[in-house]
Amino acid sequence: MKKIVKQKPQDGQATDILERVAKRIEDATIDINDMKSDLKMVSLRLSGVEHNTKMIKVDVEKMKDEMGEIKIYMVAVKKDIKDIKRNTDDLTETAAEILKKATTQEEVNELSQRVTALEQS
Repeated sequence: MKKIVKQKPQDGQATDILERVAKRIEDATIDINDMKSDLKMVSLRLSGVEHNTKMIKVDVEKMKDEMGEIKIYMVAVKKDIKDIKRNTDDLTETAAEILKKATTQEEVNELSQRVTALEQS
């Protein structure tokens, strides 16, 4: 069997080891502090993103309301267009009847001018 010889560490060796451990602890502490700063920055950025998201939600709701108002307006415009078309059709029919009853070219021209004036108004 081999004898295990225990050597007593030299004082200089122990000091070197302790200095290296202390340096590593110091480096780790600096890294941890850097990570804390980075986390605070990320937290601030996330707060900004959350704020912007809330603002976007408000804007989207406003747009929904405005789209509803536009839809109501478009329905009214569509009805107005139908009314105008119906009135135009009625005017055209009336003009055609009047023109059928006209006896001379002069009367036809005069009535045609009246119809044109009515359509323009």
